[in-house]
Amino acid sequence: MPKIRLDRKTYQFDHSSNTGTGKSYADLIEFDLAILKLTVLPFLIHDSILFKNIEDVAVDKIIEQYSNFGNQIFISIDGIGKYDSKSIKILNESKVLELSKDRKLFNKDWS
Repeated sequence: MPKIRLDRKTYQFDHSSNTGTGKSYADLIEFDLAILKLTVLPFLIHDSILFKNIEDVAVDKIIEQYSNFGNQIFISIDGIGKYDSKSIKILNESKVLELSKDRKLFNKDWS
């Protein structure tokens, strides 16, 4: 179980013995969702870099959690075709903006 210790000028985020990048990012997302639920924060933003190292099955579960929140959650996610049909449906029904090679943000290729 992840734990966080907050001091006046530092913090420690302990996510047990599993120190893999994917597990660390999944734990961070869970922590963010807990803070969102327990505070008056109106929204949460997660970038695609968080999802790239997390197993697809775990991302499916995270997407399901996102869909159960009343708060707005903004995510950037690449290649949704690798997730299960329920996740794809949630993402397609919830999306506000979809970018592609032909549809760039501000007509610029950021890569």
